[in-house]
Amino acid sequence: MGTSSEQQGIKQCAYCRRWLLATDFLYDPSLRPIGMVVSEDSIEVAYYVFQHDLDDCGSSLLIPVESLRSYILEKEIPAHKLTLSAQCKCHCVNVADLSDCLQACTYAPYRRLLLWMLAIRGELLPQKSGERLP
Repeated sequence: MGTSSEQQGIKQCAYCRRWLLATDFLYDPSLRPIGMVVSEDSIEVAYYVFQHDLDDCGSSLLIPVESLRSYILEKEIPAHKLTLSAQCKCHCVNVADLSDCLQACTYAPYRRLLLWMLAIRGELLPQKSGERLP
């Protein structure tokens, strides 16, 4: 029988083998959010990218944005994925892009959650859509 963390974890680090809970990705300072990116295979899947900043690890981790859906504060998530459409500002195709998205796209609330995770770790200053960090 596995431990409670193994049973409730959403991701196991491939390097250090630690099971990680959804709340770890939200609050654990050793899990540093890097960005968000749509899958290269399909716009149907987007991922958060994290760096596991432990002395004995340092691995990069991908988790589907959907795994943190219950932490989205907005009551409704837009039904349509606008990725790569004419309305898309292409924030989700570049993992280094940390701009907010104001489009009525499924991924926009997930991007705001990413920006919140960065802000609570002191890694991001509020910015307007389209602005880049220095």
